Amino acid sequence: KQWYQRRVAITAGKKGDICIWDPKSGTHIGKILSGHKKYISSLAWQPLHCSKNNMTLLASGSKDNSIKIWDVVRGQCMITLTSHTQGVTSIRWSGDDLIYSASQDRTIKGGP
Repeated sequence: KQWYQRRVAITAGKKGDICIWDPKSGTHIGKILSGHKKYISSLAWQPLHCSKNNMTLLASGSKDNSIKIWDVVRGQCMITLTSHTQGVTSIRWSGDDLIYSASQDRTIKGGP
C-alpha cells in the first residue's frame, strides 16, 4: 500500500504548515503542505465516499481567514477559500461533500 492508503497522523502548527506522519514509526511521510500565513486551527479529511478519482483531499482552516483544500498525494493546494473576514476556528467536511466553517467573524458558512 502507498502511504496515503494507510492510517496516518496529521499535525498543523503556528507556522501554517501541515505534516503527515506514520503513527507506527513516528516518521514524516509525504510533502509538507505549506501556504497558510498564520497558524492552522482546524483540519478535516474529505469523506472517502465523496472522493473522486481516488484523490485524497484535506481541508485546513487558519487564523489567516482562509480555508485551503489540499491534494495530499501531490502535496499541492488545489483551492483557497477566502469568504471569512476573521480567523477560521473550525471546519467540517459533510457526507454530502460540503465544507462547513465557523469563524471569529461570528459566521458559519457552507459550500462546495
